[in-house]
Amino acid sequence: MCFESIVNQPTRGANRLDRVYDSEPCYESVKVVISAVKSDHKAVIVYSKTRKPTCRKKRQPRVFRKRSPTQHALLLQHIADLNIQFDNRQNVQNNFDKLYSTMLDLVDRFYPERSITVISSDPEFVSPDIKAFLR
Repeated sequence: MCFESIVNQPTRGANRLDRVYDSEPCYESVKVVISAVKSDHKAVIVYSKTRKPTCRKKRQPRVFRKRSPTQHALLLQHIADLNIQFDNRQNVQNNFDKLYSTMLDLVDRFYPERSITVISSDPEFVSPDIKAFLR
């Protein structure tokens, strides 16, 4: 019984360090790709059936607001001293617009928008908030 390496491409620099040995030709396709984890080695993918096409990851920037107990405390401290005055001579819509604008300014001030890139290969449950937390 003779084992032969079926990996014919370099897996680390110009060297073939990562190998797959086969005693019978049962694999139809061998593919060397950049590893999904942080490594200077490439990943070796071996198929016994037809070769799978390489899928490009889709990157999509997402906007989220980071929240922390400190930010909550600062917002509550600021709101305690906040005094919003409404003008009874104005119509309801103008007073509402003023309130909405004030609240939106508070949210932007204490919970600023941040951006993070979500990749199509991330699991569905990994939201922008969770991804930022993991980093």
